[in-house]
Amino acid sequence: MGVSYAKKTAIYASVLRANPKVSANEIGRRYAGTQYAMRKQDRNDFVKGFKEQLKQAAGYKKNISNSDMSKVTQERLGKAADSLAYKHAKSATRKGKRDGLKPYGSVKGLQANTFNRFPDYDGEKVLFYGE
Repeated sequence: MGVSYAKKTAIYASVLRANPKVSANEIGRRYAGTQYAMRKQDRNDFVKGFKEQLKQAAGYKKNISNSDMSKVTQERLGKAADSLAYKHAKSATRKGKRDGLKPYGSVKGLQANTFNRFPDYDGEKVLFYGE
């Protein structure tokens, strides 16, 4: 019995989190001939999308670290960004769409929901709880 698409993408995501500069072909060669191998197009779609989402998540975490949110809130939103990055990359691929997964919102959407209420946001410091 084969491994599910979700398990394969989870493994590929863990490799990318550990080494974000690794290419899709390197990951493909690593898992070629194993139960974790993916079709080239599916693998490339996932890796490309996940790398982009990781960049967005890093930028978002930087922005929330420049606010006066409590550390607990920053950690919670950081975990939400990581989770959204993975779910969006997984469900936005061709294979994910065939599996009936509705694409989740991206990290950009989470950032927009967090910061768009504050029109004076200039990328440096945001005060969320008044001055």
